Amino acid sequence: MLIIYTIKQFLELPPFEQAEIQKALRTKDRLEAWLRDQNKKSGQAVNPAKTAHWEECSRCKPYWEMAQGQRGYVWYEQYRNNNDVHPSQINKCLKFLWFSCNDFTDKFEEYIDPRLRMIFDLGHTWHNTIQKYGRGGAWGDPSHYHPEERIDPDAANQDGSPKNPIAHDYWIRGSVDAFLTDYRISTSVLGEVSIRLIHEYKTINSNGFSKLTRPKPEHKWQATMYSACLDAPIVVYIYTNKDDCKTADFVVPFDSGIWAEVGTKIRRVQELTELQREPDWAETSAVNNPRECMDCAARKFCQPPTR
Repeated sequence: MLIIYTIKQFLELPPFEQAEIQKALRTKDRLEAWLRDQNKKSGQAVNPAKTAHWEECSRCKPYWEMAQGQRGYVWYEQYRNNNDVHPSQINKCLKFLWFSCNDFTDKFEEYIDPRLRMIFDLGHTWHNTIQKYGRGGAWGDPSHYHPEERIDPDAANQDGSPKNPIAHDYWIRGSVDAFLTDYRISTSVLGEVSIRLIHEYKTINSNGFSKLTRPKPEHKWQATMYSACLDAPIVVYIYTNKDDCKTADFVVPFDSGIWAEVGTKIRRVQELTELQREPDWAETSAVNNPRECMDCAARKFCQPPTR
């Protein structure tokens, strides 16, 4: 079996072999086939979906024996650390990124219209749903499917070295929709292949879905950062139409050009941080895209000049 677990290994393949692998992924087809298999057949017991809302409280473990073996459970919600550079925010203003890397996030304040918040929450709910499909085996062995894979620039090995050198070097913090560490495919040219890849899940309305021919640029910037940090050679972007649940998938190999642009922007933030100097207004949205300032969480204390 051919094993491709790094960007370098994938890029060393001839172009026609790269294309063969991308074509063989069949992400959407596999999901739909798996969903069809979930239909209850005559005489088959219903297998209720497992919920991930409650988790055993590990801190309670020493007291389990005292309670005659009765275990404790806690409601789990992932805490979001807003510091550092988040891939989902890489398209934001240089000054916003500077604030995020300089301990100003506790001052962030934003207002989200109730209707827009419900739209966001529907998107989050769909993420949970499609991740449930992945944990159930939609794309192969569930043990190789890792939803919400964390990228932490501060995580360290026992010897003190960073667990994720690129995240550490570029101050990148976030979580990936899904990281598939052993995705098995069969190709006519290469035979059986195991490859690592990333899933990005997006919801979109009918108007936007009808215009999709490729992933949106801001989504590519975001996922390219994940790809670089996890050394994953391919990202599959899965767009779902919120109105009718039609789905489109786009397979995109690691783009070194986008990564170079991302790196240049982050290096500028790091440079200004080392100098203990805020970006000049000419480098920010206050000059380049004033409309962005209107909805910025840092607007009140940033106080951009108005035209």
